Amino acid sequence: MLIDFYMKQQIQKSNYVRVSEALNLYADFSKVKPDVLYFATERGTKVHALCASYAQDVWIPEVPEYCKGYFDSFTGWFDKHVIRVLYVEKRFYNHQFFYTGRPDIILEMRTEGIVLIDNKTPQGKEFEYLWRGAIAAYQNLEIPDIEIVKGGSLQFNPHGKSARMKWYDESAADFAQFLHALSAYRFFKKRR
Repeated sequence: MLIDFYMKQQIQKSNYVRVSEALNLYADFSKVKPDVLYFATERGTKVHALCASYAQDVWIPEVPEYCKGYFDSFTGWFDKHVIRVLYVEKRFYNHQFFYTGRPDIILEMRTEGIVLIDNKTPQGKEFEYLWRGAIAAYQNLEIPDIEIVKGGSLQFNPHGKSARMKWYDESAADFAQFLHALSAYRFFKKRR
């Protein structure tokens, strides 16, 4: 009986759309050279993994030189502002709108309270509209026993200077835009 319930939940959850799936349709990388895009993607993945390990107090044997500035930028900010980490890259669901997401970090800050943070290595602001939608979507996930005060992107400095925190205060409007993207994704996916 318990196995049947679990299997039904897993089948149902497999129909949920990931936040990144709904929004990636609107990310235009056509002007970025393929080799530059590849390296940036690899670096971003590695930096995210290093930051997740640091936030969870996991031993890190070595930080690659191409990640060092970004990692130092994160750790300097983290050590100064964070009281405790609640979740790192944990998947949550929104059962009302049938989507799922995995926020980078949910933590308690010294001055802000409990916040949701999306780590960012890109320096440009050309994708900020997507970041806003993703963070609003993450803030509307069903996370047990936690009230998130605000969400934002933590933008790392490639030279190791302090990371810049950018809060997004228009979460209702940003969430509405995410829901439009989610609806469009579902509509056009059915027709492929």
